Amino acid sequence: MILTYYWPPSGGSGVQRWMYFAKYLVQLNWQVSVVTVDPKVASYPVLDDSLINHVKQVKTYRTKSFEPLRIYKWLALKSKKELPQGDINTKGFINKIFAFIRGNIFIPDARKTWNYHAFKKAKMVLNETPMNYLVTTGPPHSTHLIGLKLIKQYEIKWLVDFRDPWTSIFYNKKLYRTSWAKNKDAQYESRVLENADAILTTLGGAFHKELYQKTDKDQKFISIVNGYDRQLMSKTKSVKSQKFHVVYSGLLTSNQNFKIIIQVLEILQSKYPNKIKLTLAGNIGSTIINSFKNRLKAIEVIYLGYIPHHDSVSLIKQAHLLLAFSFEQASDQMISGKLLEYLSSGVPLIVIGHPKSQVAQIVNRGTHSRVYQSSDYNKIQNQFLKLIQAWLDNILIINHFEGISEYSRDNLTKKLEEVLLSL
Repeated sequence: MILTYYWPPSGGSGVQRWMYFAKYLVQLNWQVSVVTVDPKVASYPVLDDSLINHVKQVKTYRTKSFEPLRIYKWLALKSKKELPQGDINTKGFINKIFAFIRGNIFIPDARKTWNYHAFKKAKMVLNETPMNYLVTTGPPHSTHLIGLKLIKQYEIKWLVDFRDPWTSIFYNKKLYRTSWAKNKDAQYESRVLENADAILTTLGGAFHKELYQKTDKDQKFISIVNGYDRQLMSKTKSVKSQKFHVVYSGLLTSNQNFKIIIQVLEILQSKYPNKIKLTLAGNIGSTIINSFKNRLKAIEVIYLGYIPHHDSVSLIKQAHLLLAFSFEQASDQMISGKLLEYLSSGVPLIVIGHPKSQVAQIVNRGTHSRVYQSSDYNKIQNQFLKLIQAWLDNILIINHFEGISEYSRDNLTKKLEEVLLSL
């Protein structure tokens, strides 16, 4: 049984992790049941109906939910704009109030109001069909509290998946949390860490050490990164643009250092006027989009908004250069869901992050993919110049990544199967 708030038609890279795991577990003859929220009442930042095709063979139970984030959207946003994701708006008095409420009333998060319905549905399913394994995945980390209740009533092995950090997630600092709220959240996290049979993360190393210090149990920690869809990548054609095409696809917030790329492109546009195209796609705020457009007048800047996953893969393969930005203060805790898709595409890649991070250890295995610090202006500019000159000379630069198939979604699911059987 998989308990997850995000499930197709919810879009974004986060939902794809267990969507693909479930899909390939079924192909490996596992009986998989998913308990999730009804999309009619869910607070999803983005939708992607194309993902539904991947889970048609997965038995899915959908529940009711009371969603306070819908009230926030109505009061604070006063529009049908996408819900903020990965960032906290604290501009203005009313947004500060909502941030305080979110951080001190809804602990660990505002989607905890789904728990009552999910717990009730999960019990119904387990009573009808006993299962050997339970998976809870967060964010929202409130989902793990459902698992905490279920294991007290059922003999079942419990795997907890931290797609992102819990109490140490970077945006918690913007929630004006009181000491009481911080302690309450930490208690929840510790109880989950101590009662789970194993903890799964996307990155290990420093993040595992951080989590290990939060529990007295000799806990089992495993890391499995987010991967790429091998079939989708192989069947998607690469049609290059007439201009030197730079692409970013994914979530982009003020917690990622994208300004260095604007600075580099600002200089390059004078040297190569109207020869560069920058395409941005994903959940990106208008302020960030305008910061690119306002300063890059001699570059064709296109914003596509959130696009279906297969269109995102097509866009990636059209590029001459891909961009990625690690979250500041989280480079050893989180890895972009898009990163392995980028690396599997064969397109050169520039990542702005920490050169000694675990992300860098993966990225730097490519022949033309590197992680740079935001202060590495000259190195980043030189890489742009090198790739643009190759494009002008009609030379197609390929980013060769030896062993990329180990990160395919089907192979990662086999690794997950080994983890489950070892519990």
